[in-house]
Amino acid sequence: MIIQATYLFLDGTRTLMMNRILPSNEALVNFASLCLAITLNILSYTTLMFVACKIELPLAEDKRQSRIVLGLPIAISIFDIVCALFAPNLIFSANDINAFTSCFCQLATPPLSSGLRPTMP
Repeated sequence: MIIQATYLFLDGTRTLMMNRILPSNEALVNFASLCLAITLNILSYTTLMFVACKIELPLAEDKRQSRIVLGLPIAISIFDIVCALFAPNLIFSANDINAFTSCFCQLATPPLSSGLRPTMP
């Protein structure tokens, strides 16, 4: 719930900055976009784990498997940070956040987790 509220707050703030209602510059908008992309990666993982708990998947109880699935959002977030520092034009456009890696995280996490099998004790 906190991640969802954070995402909505960041999205609203970024929209206000892009529409010049809040004072900002390009670097601040890019920083807000980076925070939004990282929050979306976290939101994808937490949503997956919530669904896994509700339908009682082994993924919800196995810490090893949940850490493996957590690796994808972390890797994508690190990629976003590196690109934001060294090649911001690669991931940020003038009117949208980094859509590729965020969508990749949302689409790739469930199939990745479905391939994990319960480990035998």
